[in-house]
Amino acid sequence: MEIGIGLQALHPDPDLSVVDWARRAEERGFSTLGTTDRLAYDTYEPLTALAVAAGATCASACHRGVGRLVLPPPTPR
Repeated sequence: MEIGIGLQALHPDPDLSVVDWARRAEERGFSTLGTTDRLAYDTYEPLTALAVAAGATCASACHRGVGRLVLPPPTPR
């Protein structure tokens, strides 16, 4: 069985960076690292956070994904 964990996106801990969180998740054997995107809360930009996590961990050992990605509204024509 593979178990994933989410980045601390909603209330980031100033003492625990995305890099630290990703490395700890990898050390503890989590198979997936995910995050979400919200407009109503102060969160990390999800694709940037996952890119930072990917650079800090072994890319072949962990899957990454975004549970919700907020895109800009389309421009009216």
